[in-house]
Amino acid sequence: MGTQVCRLLADAGHTVRAFDLPQANFAHLDELPGVSAQRGDLTIPDDARDAVRNTDILVHLAAVLPPQAESNRKITFAVNVDGTQNLVDALHDRAANTSLVFASSVVVYGATDAVLDPIDHTQPLCPKTIYAESKAAAETVVRESGTQWTIARISGVAVSAVLEPPKPWPFTRTQRMEFVLADDVADAIARLAQVEEPDGKTVHISGGSTWRITGGQYATDYLNALGLPEDITSYLTTSQAFGWYKPSAALQDLGFKPTSYETYLEKVQAAVTAFMDEA
Repeated sequence: MGTQVCRLLADAGHTVRAFDLPQANFAHLDELPGVSAQRGDLTIPDDARDAVRNTDILVHLAAVLPPQAESNRKITFAVNVDGTQNLVDALHDRAANTSLVFASSVVVYGATDAVLDPIDHTQPLCPKTIYAESKAAAETVVRESGTQWTIARISGVAVSAVLEPPKPWPFTRTQRMEFVLADDVADAIARLAQVEEPDGKTVHISGGSTWRITGGQYATDYLNALGLPEDITSYLTTSQAFGWYKPSAALQDLGFKPTSYETYLEKVQAAVTAFMDEA
């Protein structure tokens, strides 16, 4: 997703610095005019300061993600929370006028099965996992940063590719689910990054009404697209996160229009066809 955001911002005329771990594969950035790579670690304050020098916009996508995030609370908080604090501190030291777009997650709401209407960004936070707790804590760092910021709470991300289904799926069979296509997340982040004067909004990046289904329906549709039977999969027994989300007017005003669920399924089927042709 970081590469997609880099490409979109470069295409819009921005000079982009991609900051990632030294062992990351930067080869895919070589073909992008206007994009340079910088190796470092956001848990090291000096690296964070070097990364933000002479910047106008900081897009913070880095995080330890599930399932790895659940295996080591110390590392997850060191990267997701302390790393965010390092970047905020670096902005004050090296780029005080830089605006910040922070990629958070809807998992900060926790289980919302009892909420029947689409969830608004004012829904109280009740994180149920280590990852969710780290994102909620990092949001606090951003809000208290004294910078111009936008927090983007991203729904579950769907990829139109042939991937092995997770076991179990990270939701129950019957709970409400509203994923969003990965390409659309990158588009939304790039749009938010180009707002000239962010004014401290928290927005949802989610798929919209066509994606409002149940966990079981999503898993079944994906398995059917891959030609796999539903009985090979399993689900959580109790909900930890996810639901349906109220669209954010601030993002819609920027022209964001998510891909429909039907188009997503067509993309998955096309990916399966291409995969089979290459096999």
